[in-house]
Amino acid sequence: MGFFDFFFGKKSEMKVTKNKSIEPQAPAHFVDLAKQNSDIVDGLIFSATCQVRTPLNVLLKHGEIYQGNDAPPTYGRGAKDGIWLPKVRSDYSYDNDGNKAASDAGHVLSDDYIKFAIGLRTIFESNLPTIDKMEKIINYGDNLDDKIKYIAKNVILNRGGSKGEEKDNLADVMANHLSDTERKIWYFDKPNHLNIIDGVNKKVAESLENNGFTTMQKIAELKVEELVILDGIGKVSAKKIAEDCLNIKELR
Repeated sequence: MGFFDFFFGKKSEMKVTKNKSIEPQAPAHFVDLAKQNSDIVDGLIFSATCQVRTPLNVLLKHGEIYQGNDAPPTYGRGAKDGIWLPKVRSDYSYDNDGNKAASDAGHVLSDDYIKFAIGLRTIFESNLPTIDKMEKIINYGDNLDDKIKYIAKNVILNRGGSKGEEKDNLADVMANHLSDTERKIWYFDKPNHLNIIDGVNKKVAESLENNGFTTMQKIAELKVEELVILDGIGKVSAKKIAEDCLNIKELR
């Protein structure tokens, strides 16, 4: 099968594996394609996945070229984080779209997204205390160019669901990638996040909020005896709630 047949006339032969976690980062058909069409394909090029979940060390490999005979290296968690693609020589490239890619910000230039994501993940994966890094992330993009601002805005919109629930800024988006403890530290003094507390379900959260206890910070001041008198909160749940809020208070 020729190179152009592969891309333009044989798309139905490309099978999609349902379990993406086991997809190879360098699909055999791409590796074979590069070897068999060396006159128009100049090895493989790594394309990192344009998602905020992609690790920094993988994002930094974006655009790397591999021209070896063996299988190229795997970065991150396999195809979930990126893929090796045939690198078409410039003389044969028909890409007039500026290397656009699908992302959690929509269809954008991959280089712009990678720039955005590298900056974001650099902060997120830093050794800064949780609160400090998340406050930096809230303002990330404000002082960057319009392309980065556009990407940041659309990541927030696309990650917030149809109504933008609980996704008012990039910190809300990245909070999904924190550990449970880090997430509680960040939202400790912020309302509308009681569902992350141990022992709290929707009914309990409503009861707490209706009684004015809208944050973990406020709940941390309550004793078990004060919690059990609230509607829908039993002794076991009250103990879990009190202990969890106190533990997070101490960590802050």
